[in-house]
Parts: sequence; structure tokens; C-alpha cells
Amino acid sequence: MSRKQAAITLALILVIFMVGFVLRLESTTIPGIPADEKAYYEDQSGNPYMYELDSYYNYRLTRNYLDHGYMGDTIINGREWDMHSYAPSGVPMDYPPLITYLTALIYKFVNFFVNVPLLTLCFWLPAFIGPLAGIVAYFFVGRFTNKYGAFAAGILTVTAPFYFTRSVPGWFDTDIFNIFFPLLVTWIFVEAVQAKKIKNQMILSVLAAFSMFLFVLAWNGWQYQFCLLVGFMAFYILWRKLGGHEVKNLTCVLALFSLFTLLLIGIFTGFLNVLKLFNSLLELFSLTNP
Repeated sequence: MSRKQAAITLALILVIFMVGFVLRLESTTIPGIPADEKAYYEDQSGNPYMYELDSYYNYRLTRNYLDHGYMGDTIINGREWDMHSYAPSGVPMDYPPLITYLTALIYKFVNFFVNVPLLTLCFWLPAFIGPLAGIVAYFFVGRFTNKYGAFAAGILTVTAPFYFTRSVPGWFDTDIFNIFFPLLVTWIFVEAVQAKKIKNQMILSVLAAFSMFLFVLAWNGWQYQFCLLVGFMAFYILWRKLGGHEVKNLTCVLALFSLFTLLLIGIFTGFLNVLKLFNSLLELFSLTNP
């Protein structure tokens, strides 16, 4: 890639990000509310109240993590418990932790330079993470088309209505990951399939598996992404085999991606979560039965 092409790519990426970011800022002005009543809709930092209860739930888990090193309120019999969601009895913690870990990391980094309240950081974080999905879409679509098509894909991604409304400032929930990670996993997986050298295929397969693992930490619905990717890849291998093509490398890509993903899940989140994958398959099949 020449310097000119690199500069064009960088400029397009910045435009995609800024379009997604700037458009999301309108929600912070609380449009439609008279100026003399806006104070009733703002917190002590002057930001609008966050939009739904899950945002404050994630804020509380992050505050817990920063305060005592784990997301739960307390430890009972060696396990974290949430004593507020199901008060007063409490319930064992079972929640994807990535949003908490990421926010805590950014909070520590930002407050190394300036003093920013955690609630303010939680409020603004979605506006910075949401547009990142458009950058992934740019590179993914650019794999099959030119810069114009890739740019259009990036803009359409950051302005997709349902995703847009759930990644504005104040919507501090796991929705901010639900386009970014599926696109990232699929893009890297496709790159592994398209790679010419077996070494590159193996490296990209592992990277796709690691990205899938991050998605596991981000959202409890990761099973659908995993099953769709593995299922369509198995069909593609079968179709290639019936056409008389060599499928050894493709089979290795699928096997390495699947095994490495499940291994990471089992080691870092518990092998019970691997079993949940198969339970999700059974639930999916039960929905298709009359």
C-alpha cells in the first residue's frame, strides 16, 4: 500500500468514526425537552440520566470491580453474589464481564491524566465504542470491493437505526458489542479461509477464535454467531468436496477455530459455558418444531 492509499484509507476511517460519533452526540442535548425543565433529566454531573436500568446495573458492577476487585457485591461460599438485583436473597453472578473489565481499564487509564467520574465515563463510552463497528465493516467489505463500497458499508453500519439508538451516550449496555464482534470474528475468519499460505490460515484461525472468545465475554448470545459460522463453513467444505476441490486446509481452519474457541471458553469461563452452547442448539431446534 502506497503512502497515498494509506492516507486515503486513514481519512475514510476517520470520517466513518466521526460521522458515527457526532450523530450520537445529539442525544446529550435532550431534544424535545424545554430548556427550563432539562435539569430534571440530568444527574449531578450535568449529563442526562442513562436510558435504562441495565446501564446502571453495569455501572454498579464496574464500581464494585474497581472497589474490591470483583463484580459481585460479596463472596458467598467462594462464589460472587449480586445482592441487589434479587434483593434481599441475592443471586450468584452470571453476567458477561467484558463491559466491566473494559470500562475499568479505560477509567484507570483516563484518570491517570485527568479526574473523570466513573458515571461520566460510563455515560460517554458507548459513543466511542459504537462507531468502531463501522471501521471493521470498512475493512471487511473492502476485502471484496473497492474503497467506495467499503466506505458505504462503514457509514451504513454506524448509522443502522437499531444499533445507533443502543450505542448513544447514556446507553451503557452490552448492545455496543453486538455488531462490532460479529463483524470482527467473521472478517478474520474469512481472511483465514482466503489466505493462500497454511501458516497464515492457522494464525488467522487462532485470531478469529480469540475474537470469538472476547465476544463470549461480551454477550450471552454468542452461541448463535458461533453456530452460524461453524455451520456455514461445514456446508462450504462439503460443497467444495463434492466439486472435487481440496478441502484439507479449510477443514484445518474450521477445526482450529472451533477447538481453540471452546478451549478458551472452558479454561477462562468454565466448561459449563461450553455445555451452554449445546443447550442453545437444542433450544434453537425446539423453536423450529411444531
